[in-house]
Amino acid sequence: FFAVAPDIDQTPPAAAEDLSAALSGADILLFWSPVTTDTSGGPEQIDHYIVFRDTTAEGTLPDSLAAVSDTCYLDPGAAGGSSTYYYMVRAVDAAGQKSEPSQTAGSFGRDLQAF
Repeated sequence: FFAVAPDIDQTPPAAAEDLSAALSGADILLFWSPVTTDTSGGPEQIDHYIVFRDTTAEGTLPDSLAAVSDTCYLDPGAAGGSSTYYYMVRAVDAAGQKSEPSQTAGSFGRDLQAF
């Protein structure tokens, strides 16, 4: 029997709650508020965020697009085409625990729509 050390973080971060997409030229700019709590409401230190992009809105997590330390991401050249892209973000704490996915934000060509 091995006890878990009490100082090791066992609670994942809360999910980002306000992912938004905006047009920036031919690019899509994603932005969200920093995650500051874990799922139990306690304070949380986020190491980075993982950005996901897919062509369906089913809420699946495809391969990640990028890992960023800031609360924004620019997807170059994603606007203006005929593709529909849907984005999600997950917060990752210093212990490597991942949050649940954020809500989905999507865009179609140059006409942005939040989902």
